[in-house]
Amino acid sequence: MTCTKNGATESTLDCCGVGWCDWQKGITCQNIHGCTNHIPRIGKWLTKPLPSITLMREPGSRFVSAWHYRCHHPNYDCFNVNKQFKLVRSGKAKKYTFDDYCRMPEYQNIMIKMFVRDKFPYGDYGEITDADLVKGKANLDRFVFVGMNEMYDTSMVLLADALDLKMTPADFDKERSANRPAAYKDFINHLHKNSTLQDEINEANKYDIGLYHHARKKFCGQLRSSSALLHPMLDIELDQRNVCLDLWKEVP
Repeated sequence: MTCTKNGATESTLDCCGVGWCDWQKGITCQNIHGCTNHIPRIGKWLTKPLPSITLMREPGSRFVSAWHYRCHHPNYDCFNVNKQFKLVRSGKAKKYTFDDYCRMPEYQNIMIKMFVRDKFPYGDYGEITDADLVKGKANLDRFVFVGMNEMYDTSMVLLADALDLKMTPADFDKERSANRPAAYKDFINHLHKNSTLQDEINEANKYDIGLYHHARKKFCGQLRSSSALLHPMLDIELDQRNVCLDLWKEVP
């Protein structure tokens, strides 16, 4: 979108093509700045005149997904989050359970850690409080656009509208498969039947949930008055994965 909006080729703007941007390996886009390799740099970029955008994911589903994703949980710690976690990966200590994971501050409220503490998401940086949530909301309000991962296509259409760009059907082609392993699907089925576990997850990430709801209100307010609601490629997403319906019912 950046390249199209500026009417130049990707090589001219030095944008990344489709694929992974890796700051540590020097695979970056000089004209697209911000979070690479989970390093937020909030303090640096929010003070700049250039506009910032972000996408948020529902904290509970993100927390569960991370438990099943390599490097993002204590049984496979690639980021040196805790010396004890490294022992598990090397086979020198027993694996942690999901209940253990829920109680670990290193993996809780990662949005607050990034948006407020300006830290790598995994780590114990001290107690998170209501004051952090207030600051997180204020920081989030400084972003010109906040999208929802649960409504990714809709978010992209809404962003394109803000940039006065048109999206073609080809823009909606998926680059990655959404197939999940059987173990993940089994866990989700178990979770849906276990309200106690759901409460445990929500309590562990309550500040992230508060920040997410703030972002959701901002997104849904923009979407309600947007022509994106009429986009023919969004019918299924707006019908089946609409995170705004409850908010829209509150406002006539």
